[in-house]
Order: sequence, then C-alpha cells, then structure tokens
Amino acid sequence: MFTAEVLPQNTKMIKVFTEAGFDVDRTLDDGVVMVSFRIDPTARSLAVMAEREHRAEARAMERSLHPESVLLVGVSSHRDSVGGRFLTALEGSGYPGTVHLVSREALERGADAPGRGSPRSPDPSTSP
Repeated sequence: MFTAEVLPQNTKMIKVFTEAGFDVDRTLDDGVVMVSFRIDPTARSLAVMAEREHRAEARAMERSLHPESVLLVGVSSHRDSVGGRFLTALEGSGYPGTVHLVSREALERGADAPGRGSPRSPDPSTSP
C-alpha cells in the first residue's frame, strides 16, 4: 500500500497520483489530503505506463528522424566520391539543419579547406 500526505493546494501532485492509473483513495485530514492506493498493477495503470513509454519512444525517434545537425565524416570536394555523394544527397534533400563536415582535405590544407558545404574540420572531436 502506498500512502502520501499532500497539501490541498498541490493539485499537480494529486493529479499525478490520480492519473497514474491506480485506484486512489483520498481523504482530507487536518488540512492535508491523504492519498493511498495499492501499488499492484491494474489494467488501467498498465495502460498508462504503456502510453507513457510510447510517448517517450516517439520523442526519442523524433530527435533521430529530425536532427538539428548532421556530422559527415570523410567528405571530399569531389562530387563522385562516397562522401561527396552523401553531401550532394544531403544538399538536395532540403535538410534545414546545420551540416558539419570532417575531411582529410581540412587536415592537409587547414581547418577551413575550400570546397562545398559548411566549414570543414580535420577531426570529429573538434566539430560542434
């Protein structure tokens, strides 16, 4: 059995308990709301947990599918190279985020080697 004492004005905390999916008993005792419920899973509490998990997974996937920035390693200024083809595809996709490039050319010519795309870095650890 879970029991908590909650101030009546703390409606957010009371709402957390009632929306958790358990069968909650509430009583007012000496100006404090006594909240108690059995912590054995109920069909409703399991459904609430599954929905919460689903929302968390959806948020995680959203960040993966719509990143704010992308790091391309091994990009050269040659369009026909593998890295060049990745960069060409990314440029043509309409991707709105920041593109960070890591290339050997930057190592050989200096960090901001001329070429397509964003400034280049010789080392992924120096990229934002």
